[in-house]
Amino acid sequence: MAAEGSGEEREAILKVAIARVALLAHLTPAGLESEVARVAAGLRQGRCGPPAFEYARPPSDLEPLARELESFARRWRAEGAVAELYADKADEVALEARLCDARERGLAPLAKQRFSTEPELAAEADVLARAWIHDVADALETVGGVVTSDDERDPRSLVRRMRAEVGRHRLPFRVVVVRSLAPLAAVGDGVIQIAPGRALSDVDVERTVAHEIEGHALPATRALGSPMGLLRVGTARGSDDQEGWALIVEERAGLMRAGRRAEIGLRHVASRCAHDGWTFVETLEALRLEHGDSELVARSVCRAFRGGGLGREAAYLPAMLRVRRALAASPELEVTLTSGRVSVAAARALARL
Repeated sequence: MAAEGSGEEREAILKVAIARVALLAHLTPAGLESEVARVAAGLRQGRCGPPAFEYARPPSDLEPLARELESFARRWRAEGAVAELYADKADEVALEARLCDARERGLAPLAKQRFSTEPELAAEADVLARAWIHDVADALETVGGVVTSDDERDPRSLVRRMRAEVGRHRLPFRVVVVRSLAPLAAVGDGVIQIAPGRALSDVDVERTVAHEIEGHALPATRALGSPMGLLRVGTARGSDDQEGWALIVEERAGLMRAGRRAEIGLRHVASRCAHDGWTFVETLEALRLEHGDSELVARSVCRAFRGGGLGREAAYLPAMLRVRRALAASPELEVTLTSGRVSVAAARALARL
């Protein structure tokens, strides 16, 4: 890659780098669902054993790529305010490259650096997570019955409802079923992925559709039509704050029920434990004592310890609080914030520009 000064060239450099790093792809193990089921079965039998995660081999050039991105970032910072936002993104992708390179051997400290937040927000999120965990005894809400996520015959299923909303909004996305997907659904490059075989209530389905369509797919579609390449690659911390925005979408729609709050709380606590050096077994045992031997506990800890302690969900609750405060103070910021994967800080900078 050659360092150049225009927005188009910066965008091209970052797109190539992001595709090579592919953080979640490299840090999500194969057979995740079978390991979640095995850990959950062990919990029910009083055993807290670690998972046997297996991963595809990451690229061998991630450290040189990280150094190259950091070099670009240093040059771009001297080229103006917009170029500095590209530089921030380059530094973030460099850190994510090192995260992939450190998989299963010292990843947690780098993950803590990547997904850390302001101490005040982190402390508030910790308190909120604990309150949400203790707010419900059973995290599966069966309002409206139960459907299977990938049931092509049932129009209420997640895959059918997601396709219907993609069609209604005329979004440039295909909806596909993907195995070993950690969340229920995820928006990627031109696709919305659905996890198979998950038992869901109608509320779960509608919440997930709202989260992915309004929280992620619509901003991504707006970015595709923007003349600013930064919006197409996303700003630094843009993916974090977009997750916070997607949780606010759930709240606004009245779909943030007690079970969902418990799920988010458990993921937050498990991720914080991973970043603070707890082992998988220590975290699993602590959450089992608090919340019981549920599959939700097993799934939350397995997600948090992907790659050796990715703990990406430690950023979600603080991001929700950050976005909520920003929009309360400046409602007009929502237009910029939802124009792509844009962080609150970048949205404020872009609004000034």
